[in-house]
Amino acid sequence: TALGLRRKIQRAGLRSPDTIHGLLQTGHVDEAYLAKMLPQLRDGVTEIYFHPGCDDDPVLRQWQTGYDHAGESAALLSQRLKQRIQQLGIQLIGFESGPGVPAP
Repeated sequence: TALGLRRKIQRAGLRSPDTIHGLLQTGHVDEAYLAKMLPQLRDGVTEIYFHPGCDDDPVLRQWQTGYDHAGESAALLSQRLKQRIQQLGIQLIGFESGPGVPAP
């Protein structure tokens, strides 16, 4: 079960997010999706799956068919979302940062 796996991860001294978003939306985590999802976040560490890139990359097109890489890149760079994140009091962290350390 997920609870058993979480315990194993903790015993190994590893960290894991409390919540993950974007799995069912993979390849399409765009600004509209994030605008709806952000106000619903709970306290704790949340991981959001992204696949940013350029839609004209032949390798990405070959292996991630139908993904909207440019839309995901635009969402990550959106000033509207940045403002909304600030309004909601959400603290961004990076994968290697951990809680309390701002994302680069």
